[in-house]
Amino acid sequence: MAEQEKKTVDIGQKIYEIRKSEGLSQTEFAEKFHVTRQTVSNWEHGKNYPDMEILIKISDEYGITFDELIKSDKELIRSIDRNRRVASKSMLIFAVLGVLVIGAVLIKLMPGIVSRFYYDPTKIVAKATDEDGGYYETTRLEMDARVYSELYLPQLKYEYVEAYPLGYGKYDFTLEEGIRIEPAKEHEVSGRIERNTIQIYDPAEFRSSDITFVRDVETDGDIREEMRWI
Repeated sequence: MAEQEKKTVDIGQKIYEIRKSEGLSQTEFAEKFHVTRQTVSNWEHGKNYPDMEILIKISDEYGITFDELIKSDKELIRSIDRNRRVASKSMLIFAVLGVLVIGAVLIKLMPGIVSRFYYDPTKIVAKATDEDGGYYETTRLEMDARVYSELYLPQLKYEYVEAYPLGYGKYDFTLEEGIRIEPAKEHEVSGRIERNTIQIYDPAEFRSSDITFVRDVETDGDIREEMRWI
């Protein structure tokens, strides 16, 4: 027990000797290192240790090497070693957590970042207001579907469009007819866009307009059917 007590007062004894050799009271010594008088008293009586920053300041202030200051205090050395190990583990834990956080952010953002390099059917390409003040936005897929149906499927008018981002340039989409000129069962087209490639789940619907269709035409207030062949 006596040996253990001696180990714990070695650094305190050195601080006491340094303070006395400089002719400083505990209060004056405490002021030099921005601590309280009670803290200095606790050091000198082996109740606790100065932290590493204070030890280095004492070493620099009085021209004593750090090794000379602590080498005889085995308990302090063990404490420093324990703190170093704890600090190393803490740094490792923080590094792992940092990698996990960065990985989670990349997993969250990467699908959208990659999608920016490919066709984005959800991108707003047109905005408009009507005479009643209504506000409308048109997505790229809505615009393209209308243009396509006008050119190749004039009997159908795809006006209702939904696209569902899946990430990495992939989207599922649905096109519904808003207007059907040729009387027939209402039709819906769905499919997937994958990195600029469109796959239609009903390929028969998207085809060139080499078919007969009927368009209602208003003439002098009367509706008549006009037959046209493409």
